[in-house]
Amino acid sequence: MHKSVVIRVVPPPAVKIPLTTAILRIREWDVEKLLDHLRESLEPRIHAELGEDVEVQVVAGRQSEIRLNNVKPRGGVVEWKEALGEAIGETMSEIDPEMFLAP
Repeated sequence: MHKSVVIRVVPPPAVKIPLTTAILRIREWDVEKLLDHLRESLEPRIHAELGEDVEVQVVAGRQSEIRLNNVKPRGGVVEWKEALGEAIGETMSEIDPEMFLAP
């Protein structure tokens, strides 16, 4: 039985940098790099709770979602999803945008 955790994340909007009053420079996020960083940050936490055989997928989506496929966390699902959501928020707040913005 395939065990996985799928995390859908809404990518942040592009950053608009005013160069003059009439000209804006728009910098897009390197979404794949951002999602890889998020997966690498969350994978150890998920494996500690659910086991090493659980596949972790972090994908871009239009709406945030955490889906558990064939796994049950200790405690309760709702509490675990809330804790994981907080971990996602912490990870996103600690990133340096310059590392993830396209030039």
